[in-house]
Amino acid sequence: MPADQSKSSTPQTVGRLNRWLIKRVGLGMVVATVAIFVLSALIVQHGFDLIERDRLQERLDRAAGALSASAASMVASARDYAGWDETYGFVTLEDTGYLSRNFSDDSTRNLGIDWVVIVGPDSGVIAYLNRRDDQVEQLAHAQFLQKLPAITAQFAADDRDEKGHDLLWLAGRPTLVSHAAVTDTARSRPTAGWLFFGRHMDVHPDPGAQPVSEVPVELVAQSEAERDSPGIRKQGQFWVGRMSLAPWPAALKLQENPAYSNQKSIVLAWIAFGMVGLVVLTLLGFGAMVHRKVITRLEGFVAHSRQPSASEGVGIRWPVEGSDEIDLLAGTFNNLMERVDESERVLLHLASHDQLTELGNRRHMMKHLQEAVELQRLRPETKTCLVIADIDRFKMINDRYGHSAGDEVLAVVAERIQTLIRAEDVAARLGGDEFSVLLADAGPEHALRFCEKLNERIAQPIPYAGEFLFCSLSMGITSLDVGLDEHGALHQADQAMYQAKRRGNGRAAVFDAKSDNSPFFAHGTPAFPVDEL
Repeated sequence: MPADQSKSSTPQTVGRLNRWLIKRVGLGMVVATVAIFVLSALIVQHGFDLIERDRLQERLDRAAGALSASAASMVASARDYAGWDETYGFVTLEDTGYLSRNFSDDSTRNLGIDWVVIVGPDSGVIAYLNRRDDQVEQLAHAQFLQKLPAITAQFAADDRDEKGHDLLWLAGRPTLVSHAAVTDTARSRPTAGWLFFGRHMDVHPDPGAQPVSEVPVELVAQSEAERDSPGIRKQGQFWVGRMSLAPWPAALKLQENPAYSNQKSIVLAWIAFGMVGLVVLTLLGFGAMVHRKVITRLEGFVAHSRQPSASEGVGIRWPVEGSDEIDLLAGTFNNLMERVDESERVLLHLASHDQLTELGNRRHMMKHLQEAVELQRLRPETKTCLVIADIDRFKMINDRYGHSAGDEVLAVVAERIQTLIRAEDVAARLGGDEFSVLLADAGPEHALRFCEKLNERIAQPIPYAGEFLFCSLSMGITSLDVGLDEHGALHQADQAMYQAKRRGNGRAAVFDAKSDNSPFFAHGTPAFPVDEL
């Protein structure tokens, strides 16, 4: 081969080799970029799926808590009306003006009920009042009357049953029903019948009705076989959550669009942008730097994302090392995760605290009460008391001044409770006008002194709309003993509270199962102080 020809072929060979190398490197980088993007997208998708699941579960928990609070409120209202001299007089003396005076459209709407049924001891209907009058409602009422003998047959001889409510399906509609035995205010006379409140838990309530929960859930029927069905799943483009309300034959169902679709798209877009940058940098000859600054860091992020969080409740954070494109992506992702963490913290707070009073809710109290019971089991010498307090004449305040006044009273009572408890004590609003305080390292004597100081403070006037409101608390106390669980403690304190309320307003009663004459010994006068032990 001539020398000139060999010289001219060398650049051509080098050019072909360069083109081959560029083609192979470019192809390899494209493949690598696609693989890394797919892996990152899967990680982001999985992370957002977990967030969506947690969010949906949190909303279901909030809805279940709201439904439980609604049931407790209906039970409290039913017991207030049933344990009233005027109701007793209506059942026994047939006071014809009773229904119109006490169950007007405004009062039933404020109570959150759709119908009232009063029956005698033989399950015969004495009175029936319904806010609605249509064929579906008439069919529902007929079905309820058919179930009535079986329902009343299960009642105890008095009004101290453990729940006082049930969920029935009447004419295909979920209906929350609360009941209470009709007796006089002093509860000294025999049961004269039963009072039932009913509330339809439809997906779309009547205009002006109070919703059960700010979460748009649906109540659906549920059989025994469906109780173990999957709780939360993705169905097409929607997230569908289902929570069993056993032993009720119903479940909560929630279907929503993904809440973080835009954020996920932004994260994936930034990742895609970074991958394109990798290809450009590699084709420009900065393969080593790309590998060190991008690929290695992405691999580190993947490894970091698979590690457990440093502390509970803290999400994944993308390490930021400089100010290049990947760091901008990291900052965007970290800002997103900060917002997600903040949203989760807010949801957790709402799930465990009462929005009106900022005290813990029933779930919060049950958690601390369970911990106290466990501590009592491990250390029997520990002294812990549970106090349940109910605002006296709260219904009269609501009826006379409206629910805004009732809310003000609840907030002030909660604030005054908060000023008296110690750092180690726990206060909560159980629902309605009922509060609870878990006194750590305290026996009945300390609990009684606490109740005395609390009622002295509660007795101070509450300014509202140019007037002063006055109230007091009826309180029940029980000591946590070995072998007593959290539900038993709540039951004992609740019994003691009702015993105190029957003795008069502004009193406290201590549950004492060892007493020969009565399971209570009571203290306090309407003016409170507490009698000495």
